[in-house]
Amino acid sequence: FQFNCLYSITPLLTLSSFTYDFLEKSYAHLPHLRVHDPISTIEPRKNIPAIVLAYDKLRSLGNPQLDKYKLVIAGGKGWKIKNILDVMRGAKFSKDIIFTSCITSQDKAAVFTLASLFVYPSFFEGFGIPVLESLCLKTPVICSDLLVFRESFGNLPIYINPIDLSEFTKGL
Repeated sequence: FQFNCLYSITPLLTLSSFTYDFLEKSYAHLPHLRVHDPISTIEPRKNIPAIVLAYDKLRSLGNPQLDKYKLVIAGGKGWKIKNILDVMRGAKFSKDIIFTSCITSQDKAAVFTLASLFVYPSFFEGFGIPVLESLCLKTPVICSDLLVFRESFGNLPIYINPIDLSEFTKGL
């Protein structure tokens, strides 16, 4: 489990192999990343522990192709962050989890565009701007099966039950 800050502002997302060259130039301290989760403020309603547990479960399947994927969680520190960080630290694959506070506004679109996957398993949202941003930049989205998302985004995302770990893992 590593704790990094890229600079300031905005939540981070999901990364693909194409992102490495871009980030290597801008953020040399990050390792080669393949999967990268976009999050806004890290707080209980964002359901970060579920992302970590689903990632652990997926990696535990023993598929060597999954070894190249890192889980990157990005966003500002919110309330009850200690409990969330404890789940990250206790994960079986914690060495492959990177928590970063933010990315510059100038780089946000580039990171979204180059992302492999955007995961947003929130328990409730007012609208879900990060989902919209990701979809607009053609990044695949897995998000909670919330009415607001279905009304706003139709059949574009893959919807998951944010409390069903098996369904969440299958979605990933």
